[in-house]
Amino acid sequence: MSVPNQTPYIIYNANGLTTVFSFEFYVISASDIQVTFDGVEITTGYSVSGVGNTGGGDVTFITPPAAGTVVMIERVVPTFRLTDYQDNGDLLADTVNKDFDRLWMAIQRYGIHLGLALRRPLFGGPFNAEGFRIANGGDPVDKQDFATKNYVDSVSIVRALRVPEAFVPLLPPADYRANKLLAFNAAGSPIVVLPPSGSASDVMIELAKPTGANNIGYGDVTVAERLSYVVYITNADPTGSTSAVAAIQAAVDVNKGKTLVLPAGDYLIDNTIFIPRNTQLCGVAPIPTMFHDIAHNNSIVDLIAEPGYTKFHLRGEPTKRILTDVVHGADDPARSMGIVFAESGAALDNIAVIGWRKRTDGTYEPPSLTAPNDVGAVPCFDIPVFNASVMSVRMHDTMIAGYIPEGSACYWIDASRGEQRNGSGNDFNVNDRIKSVGPNDSRQIDCCFWWFHPTAPSTSDARNYYGLKVQGHDDDIRNLTRYPSESAADNAGAANWIWGGPGTSDHKFRGSVIKGISLDCTIKSYVGDDRLNYNKATIVGGANGYPGAWQNLTGAGGKFSFADCVIRHGDINLKRVAQVWFANTYGEAGYFYMTNLTGYVTISDGFIGQGVQDVTINNPDGTTPTTYNRINSPLYKAVNSGNDDRFGLIHSSGAHNYYRPHIDGVVSLGFDDGSTRRRFSSVFSNNIQTELLTSSTSRNNVGFVKPPRLPNYTTSTLPTLGATDYGSLVFNTTTNRVAVWTSAGWRSFQEV
Repeated sequence: MSVPNQTPYIIYNANGLTTVFSFEFYVISASDIQVTFDGVEITTGYSVSGVGNTGGGDVTFITPPAAGTVVMIERVVPTFRLTDYQDNGDLLADTVNKDFDRLWMAIQRYGIHLGLALRRPLFGGPFNAEGFRIANGGDPVDKQDFATKNYVDSVSIVRALRVPEAFVPLLPPADYRANKLLAFNAAGSPIVVLPPSGSASDVMIELAKPTGANNIGYGDVTVAERLSYVVYITNADPTGSTSAVAAIQAAVDVNKGKTLVLPAGDYLIDNTIFIPRNTQLCGVAPIPTMFHDIAHNNSIVDLIAEPGYTKFHLRGEPTKRILTDVVHGADDPARSMGIVFAESGAALDNIAVIGWRKRTDGTYEPPSLTAPNDVGAVPCFDIPVFNASVMSVRMHDTMIAGYIPEGSACYWIDASRGEQRNGSGNDFNVNDRIKSVGPNDSRQIDCCFWWFHPTAPSTSDARNYYGLKVQGHDDDIRNLTRYPSESAADNAGAANWIWGGPGTSDHKFRGSVIKGISLDCTIKSYVGDDRLNYNKATIVGGANGYPGAWQNLTGAGGKFSFADCVIRHGDINLKRVAQVWFANTYGEAGYFYMTNLTGYVTISDGFIGQGVQDVTINNPDGTTPTTYNRINSPLYKAVNSGNDDRFGLIHSSGAHNYYRPHIDGVVSLGFDDGSTRRRFSSVFSNNIQTELLTSSTSRNNVGFVKPPRLPNYTTSTLPTLGATDYGSLVFNTTTNRVAVWTSAGWRSFQEV
């Protein structure tokens, strides 16, 4: 009978009740069975059945093994011959087979035991214990002997300086410990110090070494460890002789998420620098933007020449890219950017960004009030600092000043998602550097945004130049490749979207000086989806056309606040924005334009714009703005401000009630149909307090706590009005009577 390939042992955990335990391997004799309890051999108290069966048999105990006992039944054949073959004797097949079977049974057993041995590969290498302990070893004698736990406990720990804590920092290396004493800092960690005989000079020498920061505490860590989070860029040329862009960008890319500091100097920036996520690019000292003369230009020009600051000089021929979509019905122009906030959390601190111009003769020139006019001069960079539609941007103690082209700004916030493609292609992502999510939650504190006219540097004021510009998509996206991609059929137009982020909101400016502001946020997050809403009822040629009404007044495209700011020169242009707040902020010149307001504009405890203008700015589709777009809209609020509410008589238009502007000596009813509106030459000092204000479809009713004052005229100075002015009231000082304008001219009230 052949010997099957079987496992010649079986293991049980006794339960204290079972007496019969089976084995599933072939044995020739009952004496070949070895039984152990917990590793101890048992020779009595059981019987074996099934001898000679290839499928095995049973071991039956007289008394059940105790519960929890490990019972092992193993086939153990002797390693010597039990059969002796005689000369000329019978050679029986059964005898020979069993004799050879014992050989194979022994081979099977020792093959298993060999697998449990400590082994190493045939080709060399260490022995592998496969995670098991090696027990009962002797203590080491020679150098290469294994160390036992007993030896380690008795030698290594006994001779060591021990502490109750679970961990103690390592001592410094030998060259640093040399000639010093062991001491402990406030945390109980070991340090090395100079011997008591060391002088203050010795201490200063140690602190001046490259390792000196290791000797200075900073909270629970050393200054050396704290400085590991701040990287100093030392390989950028601070003289401006060679470009610093490559060195700065390389340092920024390697140290994303850290603070990078540039020493004082004049750095040549001839191409774009991209600031990635949660990375702060800093200079060594805050830029003092708040001290200035009445024009402010002089102090900026002086600062350019002052040492001790970190200054970026935007000069050269930078790469132009299409980074935003703002042109109506046409491919967008490529623009050059100096510093780009490429991902959320980027920051710029203590840096002066200075935009140069290129003269007609090819020479480069920094901003200067005394520079000659040059009609062919152009700014080197189109946009000095650009927010690429990313969130949580921070700027502190930073100045952005210099030449910019018309229609641009020193600091441009792209109020749109930039990953669209237009007719000529769009490289907004710039090798995947830019991650647009929507330009929300920015903070600009103690900054200065100041432009210089590129062809006439001494110009202090000009239209369409801004220190700050927030610009969304333009109204028309006809030339964009839309996604999801659809056909150009009229019925497909409603599906033409530009993907967008969560809108434009929560931009805060504090303690800053800004030369002109333009806020034009045409974007709106579509309710229920992160897309920009550019749909309308009538679709022409697959184009989405112009933006529809906002779906609420509290969401994207709003929440701009200017607190303790100065807006000098330049214009303030507010178009399609909501929740704009000027608090304790004043402006010294320029014009104040507002149109298509979609939420409140509030001025409190300040004054904005000396030459306040209520001009007509057409809607995107060319139509004249309706009543709610005017500067006297209920959406415009002036509280405790030099921008008075300038009350006159009340009139109604559509579903709205309005105060007419009132000018001493002139009757002006005002219009809300796009005609020119007259403004005030003076404001009466007495206040009109109303106790009742109601309106109906035919009239407005005002109840006054104090009587209103009517315009005063003599009979010879009564103005001539038109048919639309019937019912206007004035006081005739010649007759001392109230006069009303009728179809027959002025008629005086009669005494009764």
